Amino acid sequence: MLQQSSLHRVFVICLVAGLSLTGAHADRLPHAVLIVDQSGPGVTIFNQIAQAFRSNLNVQADPALTIYHEKLDLNVFADPGYLRLLENFVHEKYRDRAIGVMVALGAKGLQWAISLRERRGAEIPIVFAAISNQAVQFSELPSNITGRTTEQSFEDYVKVARALVPQMKQLALVGDPLEGQGFRRHMKREIPSATRGLELNDITGLPVRTVKERVANLPADSAIVYTAIYVDGDGKVITPKEGLEIITQTANRPIVVDVESYIGLGATGGIMMRPEIVGRETADLVTRVFDEDSAAHIPVSVSNAMQPVFSWPELRRWGVDERRLPPGSDIRFRSPDMWERYRWQVALFMAAFLLQSFLILAFLYEDRRRRVAEAESLQLRSELLHLDRVATAGEMSASIAHEIRQPLAAIVAFGTAGLRWLTRSEPDLPEARKALRTIVDEGHRAGQVIENVRAMFRRNVEPRTAIDVRVLIRKTLALIPGDIKKNNIVVALELDEAGPLQIYGNEVQLRQVMVNLITNAIDAMKTVADRPRVLRIRAQPANPGAILIVVEDSGPGIDPTNMGKLFDSFFSTKPNGMGLGLSICKSIVEAHDGRLTAASAGQYGAIFRIVLPSIERAVT
Repeated sequence: MLQQSSLHRVFVICLVAGLSLTGAHADRLPHAVLIVDQSGPGVTIFNQIAQAFRSNLNVQADPALTIYHEKLDLNVFADPGYLRLLENFVHEKYRDRAIGVMVALGAKGLQWAISLRERRGAEIPIVFAAISNQAVQFSELPSNITGRTTEQSFEDYVKVARALVPQMKQLALVGDPLEGQGFRRHMKREIPSATRGLELNDITGLPVRTVKERVANLPADSAIVYTAIYVDGDGKVITPKEGLEIITQTANRPIVVDVESYIGLGATGGIMMRPEIVGRETADLVTRVFDEDSAAHIPVSVSNAMQPVFSWPELRRWGVDERRLPPGSDIRFRSPDMWERYRWQVALFMAAFLLQSFLILAFLYEDRRRRVAEAESLQLRSELLHLDRVATAGEMSASIAHEIRQPLAAIVAFGTAGLRWLTRSEPDLPEARKALRTIVDEGHRAGQVIENVRAMFRRNVEPRTAIDVRVLIRKTLALIPGDIKKNNIVVALELDEAGPLQIYGNEVQLRQVMVNLITNAIDAMKTVADRPRVLRIRAQPANPGAILIVVEDSGPGIDPTNMGKLFDSFFSTKPNGMGLGLSICKSIVEAHDGRLTAASAGQYGAIFRIVLPSIERAVT
């Protein structure tokens, strides 16, 4: 009998323990979170809060925790019919889904979450975030609700605005009417005391086109406070980010904001809510609610998410001394100072100093290479100097004419005087002799002037030799790299490398032809601005026993009316041209038994073709 009684007691104890464990497991919150977000599509800050919440939520659950997210768009749609329809929709959507915790973002989101919880008839814990401590009477909230409030007031805007504009007398308020913004609704009551001594320019609720005009003409002693625009005065639905981008296009004063995602879009800064901090704090609260199976005993506390944040480029734009900013301000996009910017350059310099002996050897090697290059370029420099003297001939022609004009004028004057002395009734032979002597002297002086000019441009005539056309073209381009680079000319070389391209002639004269044609092409392209400036030079075999050289530009082309006289002496299309360049080129080419022609290159540009006999044909 005693044994049966003992067994009975053991059975009762086990049954009670089993019921207790079952009950404890049954009281655990379902492993699902529903985020009730008052914002609509395109509202960046609430998306960032939700993202930070997801990445920081750390609930050990089996099965894994499920997170749902509903965007209610209550900033745009808030009529009772929509709220009832939305409530019915979400209720039916989650009818068969057990929700462990609801996360409400925004004051309107919290009110709607409470209504949904009542509709479901379940005491679901609610954790709220992104709600100002002035926006809701938390003492009147139902039970099993907790969260963190933000301390935000209109006075924060004014303090920041005074830091940006020390002599501020006017504050322009831009955004939707404050009474329609759940996050800032309480600020409507704070404006009179916060703006005491200031002129408030209320630009809320107006069409964005009107707002753009107003903010473009604000006085220098004013600042702009931007809250958010969801629906403008024309009924146009936009996102707060789009609203800020619109007003920054014309705003002539610094803009104070309270949302971190506005930094970098033209806003100067302000005391603003940091989404990553709000998301992290909310995740910590939700984790605690799951641990305690309730939010009833978790007190509402103040968030640490409100912090001063500013944009460095905007502070510099408006000449703001950062010492006037609130303590602990986070300044974004700051340009590094000289040491931070060039630290690695300094380290590189020190390393170069330690490797000085190696560099000295490298410099000696480079010096030897330089000497070899100088020896090779000596002849090229001499030819370049000669070409430079020839190029200055046009500029010197006026002074040469002046020098010759004087002795010629004297010759004419004394010749006339001599005739006059000889035609008198009694010829005055001494005076006539004197005039003739003067004429002889002036003739010698004119000859001396001409000889001096000839001496300036005299050059020994070189014999004809075998010339590789490809080498000739490359040497010519090496003479004028400055003009090519200065005028942004793109050189396209199309030189046939398959076989020999050799001619027989005077290299200096043929190089002068190429210099003339290339220089003319560069001059023609100087005014081109709507297309690339391309200098195309082509060399290839032509008819049997001939070599073709083509110089093509992308300039305005050749006027058809000038085509027939293009190679005439003293004809030029340049304002200061002598009209001798193409004529001389034609003479040189024909002296080499060749042919020089010109044509338009279609819609743009001109083409000059040189056909010269190949070396085999020239020798035979």
